[in-house]
Amino acid sequence: MEGLLRVYFDGRPYRPPRSRFEPPAGPAAAQATALAIDLNQVTPDWPTFWRAVQRQLTGHRFRRSTLTVYRQILRAFRTFLDRRHRRPSHPGLATREDARSFFALLADQHASWSWLAANICVLRTAFDKLGGRALTARIRTPKRGRRLGDILAPAEANQMIHAARTVRDRLLITLMYGCGLKTGETCRLRWRDIDTEQRELNIRFHGDTQTRTIRIPDALLPVLDAGIRQCEPNAFVFPGAKPDTHLTARTVERIVRRAARDAEILKDVSCTTLRDSYAVARLRAGCHIRELQETLGHKKIESTLRYQAYLPPAGYVSPIDLPEMSAAAETTDRVEEQDAQPTAQDLAERLPSLPANELQLPFKPPAGRAREFYLALKTQLKKRFLALRRGASPSCPP
Repeated sequence: MEGLLRVYFDGRPYRPPRSRFEPPAGPAAAQATALAIDLNQVTPDWPTFWRAVQRQLTGHRFRRSTLTVYRQILRAFRTFLDRRHRRPSHPGLATREDARSFFALLADQHASWSWLAANICVLRTAFDKLGGRALTARIRTPKRGRRLGDILAPAEANQMIHAARTVRDRLLITLMYGCGLKTGETCRLRWRDIDTEQRELNIRFHGDTQTRTIRIPDALLPVLDAGIRQCEPNAFVFPGAKPDTHLTARTVERIVRRAARDAEILKDVSCTTLRDSYAVARLRAGCHIRELQETLGHKKIESTLRYQAYLPPAGYVSPIDLPEMSAAAETTDRVEEQDAQPTAQDLAERLPSLPANELQLPFKPPAGRAREFYLALKTQLKKRFLALRRGASPSCPP
């Protein structure tokens, strides 16, 4: 059992259950932990097993809401075991095949990745770490897939900055877009972290244990220089409503979304959008990927490499711009027109030579069709409503 506790079942080093509210333990306590109840030696019932698990989790400072989720998932697993074995079950009856079937059932029910990951973590903590079993061995918890979000063009970011309602909001949006700051880093920024003489911005992250330096844009130097002269060094750049507090992340998100709405930007803009737009703009300007990683504060290079998906391949040329397309367009112009309406192939061949001033955007829908449809629908609904008020049976529309 000592070797089981020191090395996890799939070869990874064992980590005891620890809440984020629990202070970090020493290296000796991180290698081993006491079992809540050894399911290999005893066969307790479910209430006894839950009380033992709850006692250990409470000792590790798990919150009450987390214990509620643990109890909910263990109850669902107990119901699954009862139906699978067709008799009342106990925790010692659970096997690795039962756990895999339980997870497969959740996947068949189209459970989200977060709920499936929560079920795996609960059974891993309750049975493997605190029960001495190996139900979730070789099972990895799913992670949320990263999708590519919207990226703002420099002109759109400029519109957002000018659409901000106050000077504070303009400075906030300019810092996030011009320096690639995270929401929490922007909120916790103090005047002492700004050095206008060296044009450097010292950002503390990872619980103020690490610091990275970012170059301040030229447009922000006058405003930041005035703030350094007029404000206390320890004061927050964006103070909150209460003394010695800063703006919350929710307030910053609301400011960014309101500026995007006032600028009439149709993209889904958030604080992360400004940071991603900064990274893509730096790459398009020729920034090295390693330098961008240091600027953004990414621990792994894979987090920075995902921004390369926004860049076209080197030497990319659209098929429309190829010389063969232009030659085909000239040949098509010399061919006698067969039909009154050109085909799709003819339009594609003539597209490179189409003058830009003849193209009217945005494309408008056919006039009158939509209005006539909604007027007819409104008339039919009104007839049915009036018929119901008179108590008569409404006539079906033709």
